[in-house]
Amino acid sequence: MSDNSGLTNALAALPIYRGLCWRGFPREITAPIPLDSVLPATRDVRLATGNFEGVGAIAIVSSTARDVALLSASPQDGEVAFLPGTTLIPLGPRRDLSGLSLQILGESVPASEQFIPTDDVLQETIQQARARGPAALERAARFGWRPPIDDGGSQTGGRSG
Repeated sequence: MSDNSGLTNALAALPIYRGLCWRGFPREITAPIPLDSVLPATRDVRLATGNFEGVGAIAIVSSTARDVALLSASPQDGEVAFLPGTTLIPLGPRRDLSGLSLQILGESVPASEQFIPTDDVLQETIQQARARGPAALERAARFGWRPPIDDGGSQTGGRSG
């Protein structure tokens, strides 16, 4: 395993992003996830879900992620980075909301620093993203979305996650 302490230190110097961000993810998370490497996420739900064609998403309530968009070659991606040592925790079960299978995760921070978005806030965010139309997906894989698997014409198809 490579030592990424230089990268982690550089990211730690960036501004903190507090708010909602997204990753594509195909199933329910039932236990805390301690991060041992940098985890990228996006503020654009379209990138995390392949323009809502993916198998689902996690909405992460960020309290300590770093705003990477300032330095990105693609600032429109709204990229944020969770640092090693962060623990993500499920804040509720996976469910369908506005036609999207999703689950809300938060960071293991004191409750006074955590907000949990209401369904109304999540639905409005998803509806606004849909209204913007499709996003370019060339870089979306780093946010957890994977394109459909070309299985040679089989009717079963599928997506990896």
